[in-house]
Amino acid sequence: MPRLVVRSVAIALAAAAFAGCASESATFTGRPGDQVWTAMVAVAEEPRYSDWRVLENRVVVDDERREIFISRHLRRDLVRPGADEVRQDRNYRFDIVLETSADEEADTPPTITFSTVQPIMPSRLFDEAEQYFAEVAELLGEVKETPAPRPLATEPPRTVRE
Repeated sequence: MPRLVVRSVAIALAAAAFAGCASESATFTGRPGDQVWTAMVAVAEEPRYSDWRVLENRVVVDDERREIFISRHLRRDLVRPGADEVRQDRNYRFDIVLETSADEEADTPPTITFSTVQPIMPSRLFDEAEQYFAEVAELLGEVKETPAPRPLATEPPRTVRE
């Protein structure tokens, strides 16, 4: 019986780690909030992916609160040499908010917060957010390249090697 309790607690903790709200932010210094907002809406409505197909992209825009809600279904067929083709589907729900200063005289640059409350691997949220920020920057005429993918660890953890 104690084993079952320990296992249940471990599963609950793992689920809680993925279920929390995750977010990424980007600041666009030297740009008026209205310009950033227009680019944000355009990118949300017409996402560009090099390796995924957008099967569904539902976007709700709240101009008054400067919030965008996205529900998106993506698909790709992954082909690797010497392996069978694998179909991958991803469903995402994102909330994107533009934070600006209410005071016109304040020198606070517009900041975009890209978040989700759905269970998602943090690296996937990071990748989606960085792609979104790069597309917004491109529409604003800024050069903001998406970062190179992070390398995967090839060494097993120390405890496994010993």
